[in-house]
Amino acid sequence: MLIASRACGSTVNLSWNYDYTGLPVCSATVTKNCMDHFEMQDATGGTPVLIAAVQNPPDATGKMTTITGTFQTSTLGQRTFAVTAVGRDNAGNLVSSDWTKCEGTFQVPPSAPSSLAGSVR
Repeated sequence: MLIASRACGSTVNLSWNYDYTGLPVCSATVTKNCMDHFEMQDATGGTPVLIAAVQNPPDATGKMTTITGTFQTSTLGQRTFAVTAVGRDNAGNLVSSDWTKCEGTFQVPPSAPSSLAGSVR
């Protein structure tokens, strides 16, 4: 007999590219017209829901490939995930890119069981 004490989840890894050309990364001294961070969202229901924020890679300049973010989910099945770029405008306000420009639909399976034990008589 197997007994579950909690729901099993899956680890989701998303990766994307971003072109920082002409847009510096925000910092303590650069607070306007800059790239602040990325947001990973679940857009399955048509309205994006924030999952996690992802910081800019170290030394981000020019065209960057394979920026990654990882999160755990226990929501299984077909899911639509999106990534938005979040920057600061010339007044220092946060502004986000269009989530529909970087989205994908994935099948999220349950994670595999672990710590199998048994006996044979």
